[in-house]
Amino acid sequence: MYHLAAGGHTSRYEFTKAIIDIMKKISGIPLGWASVEPTTSDQFPLPVRRLRRPAMSIEKIKRVFGIEMPQWNEQLRSFLKDRYSRS
Repeated sequence: MYHLAAGGHTSRYEFTKAIIDIMKKISGIPLGWASVEPTTSDQFPLPVRRLRRPAMSIEKIKRVFGIEMPQWNEQLRSFLKDRYSRS
């Protein structure tokens, strides 16, 4: 079994913050966006515990096939720019 994912890792907080920051730039609208605050899983008890570090390892696919993916934030920026940039 091989995992293919973007390079690097991030938290849910940093991922959400990156989306907002990138969209502010793409849209040209700097105000009115949601703000996010970091929190812990302890503050939101769920019936099932979340993994502390849910990132997948891509070392095996890199070693076997030589595939190296761009960093998650580069791929996110590229996706959002392609999807939402004004034409």
